[in-house]
Amino acid sequence: MLLRGIEFDPAKNPGTLNTLTWDLDAAAKLVSKDNKDAKAIHDTLTAGLATDKPVEDIKKQLQMLDVQTVKPIAPSLVVKDGKASLLLALQDGQRVFWTVSGTKEDNWAVYIKPVDLEFAASYIKSELSQFTPKALGPVSRLGIGNRHTTFVWPGIFAAISEIGGPAEVIQNSAYRELAPMDFILAPPSKESAYLPGHGSLNIGHTGTSIEGLWLHGVVSAIEHGFTEPYGADLDHVPVKGLDEQSIQHAKKLIECGRHYTFFTLDTSYLFNLEGKTHEERFGKAIEAGVLMYEYIKSLKGEEPFDFEFSLDEAPAITVPEEQEYVLKAFADRGVKVDFIAPNVGFEKRVDYRLPDGLQALEERVKALSEIAGRYGALLDFHSGSDKSSETYRTIARACGGNLKLKVSG
Repeated sequence: MLLRGIEFDPAKNPGTLNTLTWDLDAAAKLVSKDNKDAKAIHDTLTAGLATDKPVEDIKKQLQMLDVQTVKPIAPSLVVKDGKASLLLALQDGQRVFWTVSGTKEDNWAVYIKPVDLEFAASYIKSELSQFTPKALGPVSRLGIGNRHTTFVWPGIFAAISEIGGPAEVIQNSAYRELAPMDFILAPPSKESAYLPGHGSLNIGHTGTSIEGLWLHGVVSAIEHGFTEPYGADLDHVPVKGLDEQSIQHAKKLIECGRHYTFFTLDTSYLFNLEGKTHEERFGKAIEAGVLMYEYIKSLKGEEPFDFEFSLDEAPAITVPEEQEYVLKAFADRGVKVDFIAPNVGFEKRVDYRLPDGLQALEERVKALSEIAGRYGALLDFHSGSDKSSETYRTIARACGGNLKLKVSG
């Protein structure tokens, strides 16, 4: 495929596009009655409809079919009003929604719909709600970064299914790992992000779009039959200023990620830690947080979402008085903060190593956790990978087991 001067194979670049159906004409040919694999799937569905066979029995039959060019994704099957609908995986890597109606063997009453962001979001929410990411509220869980998108989900789904959810299984930073699709498909940008161990890389360095990560993640959940409660975190949405350009840029990222269920805001660019008062230090960051919270509400309408405010990008350890000021300021402005991420001294890729030791860490975290609890929030610990079991036990004990931990493989 040649798109905006870039040649790539969408099947080998998962998450770049906001669709898994990039050639609808080719898809239509594959699922025609001239294709023996498509006919086998069709006959299985119509036979099931004709005999009112239980959906689970039809799913088992679909899984047993010997097909190559068109494969039914059995967990996605929905039977409703005399119609059978499911997700198909095509040999060229595409996915389509396929609906079969009627019960006669010679009847080929079928239609396909593209698995693109807008149709898939509404269809999955209405017809496949057991696979839809949801706002989970301030309850303990993991947040798991998807640096390699589709490659990591099978392992994540297996692990969370074993230990039990909930978890944010769709998660990446909105303008470091991810970027809007039109940005990913544009010529290289001068904007860069620094990654320890890698150096400076272009923004959106994973090649995955904000839109594509959500879509591929949800479709992967469907394909693997993953039904543990899960959310989708548009992580570290940056707000670099209160000027119009900065605000509109942040809104653009959020608009691209409007189907996500969890929004983590990074306003550290607006911290003034040399200020003499809490207002001087955090006033602008809080103002940005209010603006973004209200914008998310305007996009989501009645649909709930989780909101997190990050302090962990500040260069200094978060002290309890600072966190209390921030949470109270938000509460006074009508902003419901579900999670707050203080800087507790964690670093990427290394264990806790500050000279004050784990006892001081536990005391500090306990104080921060108690303050968060008074405002109906939990602590979220960023840079959570590569810590020792002792460190994990320390923060869990300090929070009374009520915390969120973000990791990334």
